[in-house]
Amino acid sequence: MKMVINEIKCENNTIVAEGITAIGIIKGIWKDKTIPTLGNTYSVELNIKELYKNNVSILSNKVDQSKVYVKDKMVFFIGWCEDVDDVYFIRFTDDWIEMIEFDDKDIDIKKGDCILFYQRYDSISIYPY
Repeated sequence: MKMVINEIKCENNTIVAEGITAIGIIKGIWKDKTIPTLGNTYSVELNIKELYKNNVSILSNKVDQSKVYVKDKMVFFIGWCEDVDDVYFIRFTDDWIEMIEFDDKDIDIKKGDCILFYQRYDSISIYPY
């Protein structure tokens, strides 16, 4: 996925980056030796730590599009479950799919479900490539 950096901070000896994607704003810990540059576009992948069952909701299929946004210390994601294996494959855009794990293996997400989940920004790693 592509991300345009709009904010950079240093917190607890780590770089926190916030950026604009095709579907909204995302924030997380920057995992590269080089500090990102404001206004630059980067191709990135995410690593989202395991989620808890109470951090996910299945939405009606009437949601028009995927979305990501930041509120306080949380990053909220809306996407579609594309497949289920040992992990859930959540699609956001043509070039953005995430493999998500939940602490509860009995969570009832099915292929085709639209889901909303959230995670603290400091539990999201951003890897440029």
